[in-house]
Amino acid sequence: MSQGTLYIHPRSPRSTWLNQLTEDLKLNITIKDISAPEFKELFPLGKTPAFIDETGFKLTETPFVFFYLISLADNSKLAGSNEKEKANVGQWLNFYNQDVFEAFIAYMQSQDDESKEKALKKIAYYNEYIDNTLSTKKWLVGNEMTIADIYLQKCFKSSVAYLGSLDKYKNVLRWINDGDEEKPIYKS
Repeated sequence: MSQGTLYIHPRSPRSTWLNQLTEDLKLNITIKDISAPEFKELFPLGKTPAFIDETGFKLTETPFVFFYLISLADNSKLAGSNEKEKANVGQWLNFYNQDVFEAFIAYMQSQDDESKEKALKKIAYYNEYIDNTLSTKKWLVGNEMTIADIYLQKCFKSSVAYLGSLDKYKNVLRWINDGDEEKPIYKS
């Protein structure tokens, strides 16, 4: 029996990898593109990822969809191993999903060089913060890879298409490689 349906945007780093997550968690979730005819009726705001289960329970907002999917799995520690780790995982997801994405959107929507440069400086500042954080630890939270690591790594990988090389962020590159080795299912 299906545990629900997950609607994703085919070009968004916020949701393109969620089929890998549901597979890793061994969930029986149907994945659909937002072009599915029922999507707009079920989720009028059009936000993705969007989840609905067989009872009609609906959920949007990226971090909350992640946490809910993880809660459906048996014994997964992807959300953290204790309450403090779970809070830190949520903090990292919110930081990237809010602050960093806003800077990326500002960069992509820039109409002039000054605006573009301002956005790039903010992105570089955030990237340096993450790189510095990773200088003293293997993962963002705790001693095991979490959904925060997976999500941020996916976002960093997709940012190369817009921003170029990540070579100056040595700790980020090491962390991405560690993630690819730890959970190859998320490598692509």
